[in-house]
Amino acid sequence: YRGEHLLTKRQVAIKVLLGAMATSPDVVARFQREAQAATAIGHPNIVEVLDMGRLPAGPLGGGSLYMVLE
Repeated sequence: YRGEHLLTKRQVAIKVLLGAMATSPDVVARFQREAQAATAIGHPNIVEVLDMGRLPAGPLGGGSLYMVLE
């Protein structure tokens, strides 16, 4: 998804792991490793991971994991 930081107006990309995929321990671990690897590399040609978390319970995909990228 495309997003915008509310205060800084910075454009970001939001990657979301939806539904049953967000409850699979193997898939969740791979999603987290992806974020860690991208951060560890620190190369200009690789997007930076700005944030990561889990959406709160609710009608908009509660429990889904997300990653915010530059």
